[in-house]
Amino acid sequence: MQTLTVNLQDSYDIHIQRGILQQCGEQIAAVHSRCQAFIITDSHVAPLYLSIVEQSLQKAGFSTNHLVFAAGEQSK
Repeated sequence: MQTLTVNLQDSYDIHIQRGILQQCGEQIAAVHSRCQAFIITDSHVAPLYLSIVEQSLQKAGFSTNHLVFAAGEQSK
């Protein structure tokens, strides 16, 4: 896994690894207590990754909900 640190007023790490979405629930649970997770994505990304992220979060003990908005400039 590669980690990039973003140094702003509040610094944070970005983790990069092939297949990391299947592990995102575990990764988040390691630094945050289980709670309601709300996933926001667009209609292009949702079919590719929403179910993977939602299942990973649920497996790690998070309850989930999501919002899929229309892709495109008019939604920004």
